[in-house]
Amino acid sequence: MRPLFNEGEHVIVEFGVGDPQLGKIIAVSDHCKMMTVRLGKGVMGQGDMPLQWRSDNEYDLLAGGRVKLLKLL
Repeated sequence: MRPLFNEGEHVIVEFGVGDPQLGKIIAVSDHCKMMTVRLGKGVMGQGDMPLQWRSDNEYDLLAGGRVKLLKLL
């Protein structure tokens, strides 16, 4: 199944450590397997976070760990 997110979309990032964090997808690879999310203020801090697609809305952090992304409607 193809990843569900596109460049420019606003998302909620769930790290599994409490409060979810807002972010915006700023880059998606040609094959949609890699993306970069720019995080807003929150528990994990601000900055860009590269992700590798795992399945459905789950992504692996390149530094280790896993997150879930949800579209912000």
